[in-house]
Amino acid sequence: MKPGYLLLILAVVGAVGAVDNLNADYTAILQEDISTDTVWDIDGSPYVVFGNLYIRNGATLRIEDGVTVRFDKVTLDGGYREGAEIIVSDGALIAEGAPGWPILFTSNEAIPFAGDWGALVIEGNNTVTLSMCRIEYAKDGLLMQSMTMGAAMSSTIEHLEISNCSQHGISVNSGTSPDITGCTITGNGSGLSYDGGIYLMDSAPLINYNNIYSNNPYNIINDSIYNVDATYNWWETTNEQLIAQGIYDYYDRSVWGEVEFVPYLTEPSEDGGGVAMRTWGLIKSYNMDD
Repeated sequence: MKPGYLLLILAVVGAVGAVDNLNADYTAILQEDISTDTVWDIDGSPYVVFGNLYIRNGATLRIEDGVTVRFDKVTLDGGYREGAEIIVSDGALIAEGAPGWPILFTSNEAIPFAGDWGALVIEGNNTVTLSMCRIEYAKDGLLMQSMTMGAAMSSTIEHLEISNCSQHGISVNSGTSPDITGCTITGNGSGLSYDGGIYLMDSAPLINYNNIYSNNPYNIINDSIYNVDATYNWWETTNEQLIAQGIYDYYDRSVWGEVEFVPYLTEPSEDGGGVAMRTWGLIKSYNMDD
């Protein structure tokens, strides 16, 4: 077991709550802060987060390839979204999977449902590296709050598969978001207004070479005055009218900017599928030159 757990309350215990039905052994992460550099490795996997876990004091939480992180279903917890969360308040989150060894962020319920847990949250001037990860059954899979330009330039959002989130796959609430590249974002949203795949409020990241489809009711919501470059994505159709119907922007409310989706991919992005949903464990790499 690698060092880095000293300031967490960790325990490998018998069944607790919903974990009964999932694993006899796991590493329990109680509602504590991470204030020194910490590593979660395969030896401690799965890690079960029981509450809101804050990264503070400039610390980095590094999650190694192949690790599973489960989030307990809690209520009235005071976070950004109801349910357990990892919140980067002052520090960094680095989660880089590897081919055949993706990192999984998921529900701790034996029978999971969309919205079982809160979100991965990045606040303000903090960085995140997410690559070759699968995020599922959250409210917002990834929530970025008022990220600064400097943080965005040092952050990476690529090769993710985000599905079955009750509100959004990715939500950006103002600031400068890193580019969103090589991801599969599908099956998110509950059908309510402004739900869906990617929600942008006063932010305009590049969104290219992704597979974005079957989010409800919208694949992209542009709740800002900025135009958004969402070209070279696969929308599960080449019918431009249907693609436009899945995008909320200037053409739905003229005070907002336009989401530019032409040119678009005419078949699923082989280089931008993230963790291939139907072939779990197969990771496809992204290459701009292909």
